[in-house]
Amino acid sequence: MKEGSLRLTMTVLAEGAEVGTHHAAAPMTLHVLEGRLRYRVGEETLELGAGELLFFGPGHAQDIRALADTVMLLSITGGGED
Repeated sequence: MKEGSLRLTMTVLAEGAEVGTHHAAAPMTLHVLEGRLRYRVGEETLELGAGELLFFGPGHAQDIRALADTVMLLSITGGGED
């Protein structure tokens, strides 16, 4: 969904799928609706499960990998033009 400066993207990842670093001009959230993800921030590796939400600045979460079949919602607000 895209409305003004709000962007919502629902994504389904198969277990083992990898997502590169997201680059956007604004902070964003990643909400795991189902499944489990592993991601890296700097030198630290963390996991996020169903119902958990990650807030990060542009390019801060890297090497996102699905540890199970996963449904996630990526939200980006501000910083962009239609």
